[in-house]
Amino acid sequence: MMREPLADAAVTQGLASAPGWSREGDSLVAAYKPGRDRVLAFYTALAALEDELNHHATVTILYGSVALRVNTHDAGDRITATDLRFAERVAALAKDLDVPNT
Repeated sequence: MMREPLADAAVTQGLASAPGWSREGDSLVAAYKPGRDRVLAFYTALAALEDELNHHATVTILYGSVALRVNTHDAGDRITATDLRFAERVAALAKDLDVPNT
């Protein structure tokens, strides 16, 4: 089933509910700084959330930071409502775990 990409205005509006996330081309991006001692715990919680949502980001872990990039492959690698829900949930997870954005 092909998911529908969102119009630019819908993406902009949806990002208001995902603190720390922004648009970069046809992807949503965010970066968090849990610190080197908490990266594994944060990533473990993030991976569980990805599995729960059945939606997975490109994750880069480097020197105590975790960068995320997400879009929907079956929508032509564009942004969908699924990506916005993912960003909202990750932002809430980071807040719950007291992990700041970079």
